[in-house]
Amino acid sequence: MIYLVTDSGAQFAQSYFVEQNRLLVLPNRIEMDGKLYREGIDITAEDVVRRMAKFGATPIVHAPTVDDYLDLLGRLSMTGKPIVVITSSREMMNSWANARLAKLQLGNENIHVVDSQTICAGQGMLVKVALRAIADGKPVQEVVRLVRGASERIFTLYYAESFQPKVHDQIMGASHALLGMILNVKPFFAIEHGRLSAVEKVRTRSQALERLVEFAIEFTDIEDILIAQYKVAITEQTRQLQDRLAAEFPKHKFPYALYGATLASKIGVDATGIVILEQEIVSQTREYDED
Repeated sequence: MIYLVTDSGAQFAQSYFVEQNRLLVLPNRIEMDGKLYREGIDITAEDVVRRMAKFGATPIVHAPTVDDYLDLLGRLSMTGKPIVVITSSREMMNSWANARLAKLQLGNENIHVVDSQTICAGQGMLVKVALRAIADGKPVQEVVRLVRGASERIFTLYYAESFQPKVHDQIMGASHALLGMILNVKPFFAIEHGRLSAVEKVRTRSQALERLVEFAIEFTDIEDILIAQYKVAITEQTRQLQDRLAAEFPKHKFPYALYGATLASKIGVDATGIVILEQEIVSQTREYDED
């Protein structure tokens, strides 16, 4: 048996079910209105997005602490079983650093901490890769190798319906975000090398959706794909994307999910995006008998 641990930055399609004994999730803490809430326990992603939209509040997201990891990993270590921890990107959250410190304090070399280099749906996809490998009986070193390899094949692109200076100035600076709001353009965000950055902008929703479709069709071999949106119920933007993508990829399904509070704190409350895990290319070599 291999224990699998992640933080609540990981998000999954609404149709995806994870057995509770297969995955242990440490909640991020969401700071809003001077109070701390455990993500997914005391407050839902929907609650966070609704409060952001209604009150203009920007949540502060705190990763699980070293003590949080010490408590959970310490208890799991007593079983003698290997542990794989998949964290949110170290460039955006402290989850990886805190898990590493906990591992060092426990002195357990059978704890393997993996930086997902992403958040939200991409992190969830890596958790799914690990779950499949564990279910297939792979040894822990192979599970870690597969997850790290898949982290290099996660690609994301989000667009926001409008600039939100209180949120977006963290990424692009206050003056740039304010100018974007004045011009009424829609910014795009991507995660590259673990960092969230603004990459382009368009003027209309139809242009934004077309750009997301163009992004998706750049990939010929897709292992996993998810549309991330800002509501629980399917949005019109997501429905349009599903229709367009179904025409391009008739063999694929295009599930959707509400993105979590961690991502909402960085890209705002009215974004839509596509997250893709590209299929691994397995090189084949031909062996020749020596004459």
